[in-house]
Amino acid sequence: MRKQKVIRYIFLFVLIGSLVLNYYLYEENGGLRKSKGWEYKSTVGLALFNIRQDDVDFWIESLQEEEDYIGFGRYLGELERFSREIHRMNGKISVIGMAIDAMEKKYYELASRIRNGEDYQDQREYIKHHLTFIIETLEYVEDELNNSSSKHWYKELRNHDSQLSQDVWDRFKEFEEKYLLKKAG
Repeated sequence: MRKQKVIRYIFLFVLIGSLVLNYYLYEENGGLRKSKGWEYKSTVGLALFNIRQDDVDFWIESLQEEEDYIGFGRYLGELERFSREIHRMNGKISVIGMAIDAMEKKYYELASRIRNGEDYQDQREYIKHHLTFIIETLEYVEDELNNSSSKHWYKELRNHDSQLSQDVWDRFKEFEEKYLLKKAG
């Protein structure tokens, strides 16, 4: 009889401990999602702000006059950072990061062609098309999630099955068919 009481108390203690631990982990997970959601929101906002400022013709002029290699290098570093941060979101949102990567590579090609005195119009057009796609897509993401909580940002951008992820993917496929595949073919 006494042994059964001890076993019951141990079982009850383990059960209560398990519930407390589960609640603690649930709260920690919620905090993590909130923190990551805020990080995603910040990344989208900063990337959009900085990429909106991009002017290919300004960089072409600077590179032709050999004035601002340091500023150009910094800008490419910023593009790389935004790309990495967007890739970390996972889901289909990472196609925005892929577009930034592709644009960054074309900027390097553009600089090389300008330095060698070669024609750079294809790179210029490629960059302009990518800029348009990236800006419109980031604006769409920001508009869709503008008044949402940080947790909702996390949920939408992390989940590759969310409606927002699917919309971004559809935009990318449309961009790919309209510009990338046409250009390759």
